[in-house]
Amino acid sequence: MGCGGPSTGSETDSGGLRVRKDHFKLLAWNLIAVAIVALVHAMGLFDRFEEASVKARYWARGPVAPDPRIAVVTIDQKSVNEMGPYPWTRDRHAQLISLLSQHGAKTIAFDVLFLEPDIDNPEDDEFLAASAAKSDRTVFGMLFNKTRKGAPAEPLFPIPALERVTADFGFVNVYPELSGLVSKAPLWVDFEGTFVPSLALATVAAFEGKTPETLSKELRAVTENRWHEAHLNYTGWNAQLDWPESSPFPFHSFVDVLRGRTEEGAFKDKIVIVGGTLHALFDYKPTVVSSVFPGLEIQANAVNNLLKNNFLRRVDTRWLLLIMLLIGVLWGFGMARAPVWAGAIAVIFSILGYTFLTYWFFSRHLLLINFATPLFAFFAAFLATLIFQLDTSHREQEAIRNLFAEYTPPKLIDLMLNDPSKLKLGGEERDITVFFSDIAGFTAISESMDPARVVELLNDYQKSMTDVVFKYDGYLDKYIGDAIMAFWNAPLNQPDHPLLACRAALEQIHALAEFNRRVSLQGIAPVRARMGLHTGRALVGRMGPDSRRTYTAIGDSINLGSRLEGANKYYGTGVIISEPTHKAAAAEIEARELDLIRVQGKTQPIRIFELTAMKNGLPPETKAAHGLFSDGIRLYRARRFADAMDLFVAVDRALPGDPPTGIYIQRCRRFLEVPPPPDWDGVHAMTSK
Repeated sequence: MGCGGPSTGSETDSGGLRVRKDHFKLLAWNLIAVAIVALVHAMGLFDRFEEASVKARYWARGPVAPDPRIAVVTIDQKSVNEMGPYPWTRDRHAQLISLLSQHGAKTIAFDVLFLEPDIDNPEDDEFLAASAAKSDRTVFGMLFNKTRKGAPAEPLFPIPALERVTADFGFVNVYPELSGLVSKAPLWVDFEGTFVPSLALATVAAFEGKTPETLSKELRAVTENRWHEAHLNYTGWNAQLDWPESSPFPFHSFVDVLRGRTEEGAFKDKIVIVGGTLHALFDYKPTVVSSVFPGLEIQANAVNNLLKNNFLRRVDTRWLLLIMLLIGVLWGFGMARAPVWAGAIAVIFSILGYTFLTYWFFSRHLLLINFATPLFAFFAAFLATLIFQLDTSHREQEAIRNLFAEYTPPKLIDLMLNDPSKLKLGGEERDITVFFSDIAGFTAISESMDPARVVELLNDYQKSMTDVVFKYDGYLDKYIGDAIMAFWNAPLNQPDHPLLACRAALEQIHALAEFNRRVSLQGIAPVRARMGLHTGRALVGRMGPDSRRTYTAIGDSINLGSRLEGANKYYGTGVIISEPTHKAAAAEIEARELDLIRVQGKTQPIRIFELTAMKNGLPPETKAAHGLFSDGIRLYRARRFADAMDLFVAVDRALPGDPPTGIYIQRCRRFLEVPPPPDWDGVHAMTSK
């Protein structure tokens, strides 16, 4: 990284070359450190740390309520105790379908596989199929085998009796990550040209009256692989404690449904997922929220995520590498400019900040940002930077930062340090929005106070105003006594620079009110500020002799901005903006046209406006009065002075003491007594600066 700032040409060239060379060395050190961390990440050695960080995020978030349209019926120990050993005859499942349908269940999904005919009781298969056909709301589970390469193979469909009815099917496969944890749910596969949905996708599609293919196109955060997986957003934390009581989902025992022991309305208009939680079924999986998690609840979470369309999204490897570069390499540059103790403090705050950031994205935006690997990358890059500091000096960068900090937003300082070519010595011509302000009657105020107190007051005022300029990314050009000059769109490109300047001007009004409140406590009378804004072409760049070279702007646009600030004195206003500024920001601001003026030294008139508020920020009565004021100006320029006078008088009643209205009332009276010449163009010539 090079540096820009006050220096001689030869010093700038040699110093910038040296700094860039040093930074290339530092970049190499950091890249090596990050590459080592990336290699360790690829070997999976950070996986346990990452799992712990995800568990911590779930723990911090706590359980969340699932969609209330989901209910679960479980084949549990209670049901086995009352109904006998499992598996039961299939007429029990048929009875369950009938009862759930009678209770108003909208969709019934079986996380139970009926893959082989019941040889001993074949009539029960037909009974089950008939019950499903009559219900016309049932989805049955199926299974895919898996090839050695991970592709789906050999689908195992339910018994022929079920295939003959109109029931829907969906596969129940879930697969663990390399870490052994189930984090994702497959949603569909393309098997030999056929779209085959998962049980969860088929269930929600049936519930919403859509085809699974249609629903699949509405989903977010689906991984484009052969299983089209989505990262589960589990509802609960540590689900093995007192399960199922600790589960957020409403669970009902199979036997309670069959024997009418459930609350009325428990299943009405809901998705009911049927499955087993018996330990003897071995349908338990390790997940990030529990080491022993029922497969049935995995399906319930998948259905919940589909209904809410709130699957998690994990930042992929490309973004992970970018995060590593930003934290490791770029932060390493920042540490190179700081003493060791400051770097140590920054490390602590960076860890806390990144921890909060990963949790915030997880809880608010459903984003899983890798925590462990970037953290190790940061430590590695920081260690490399500390070693690099032993033989590298950064005094020049520190001097530049100190030089510009008082006049420039941090974003602009970083640009200067990273790319000094932006600070062109000869300058460049570009559109900017220039801002001028000063304190009304400051000379009289300063003469009545002790000089030291005047300086203290002025410093407080200028800091309050400058903070607002920086907030909206403005460049502070200079202080001229009590006056402030700033501009936007140089050296940074800011397409909305007129609006940024208008926002800054309006916020300075509020900042001035707070300033007046503070100084009033010290017995100092409140002050008023006048501001002028103009958008136009200007020459910007580093200018001045070698010993006093500064980044500034010159040209007619700058002069006009200064004249508009001074025009407030005549019109009794606070903020005047030119027509180009108004045109660019009109959609977002409230402003009333003031006049058509010709400033000293110019022949071309310019239309000026009073900036009053952001859009819809005026009281209705004020906005209505401003509308009458605009109508009055149109009549005034049409030489209809009597009609214009009537409107301006009405405005004066609505806004008593409004200075611009008083000016036009006086003009109309004068022209009614002595009409203007025939070639009068309605332009007011400003006779003072």
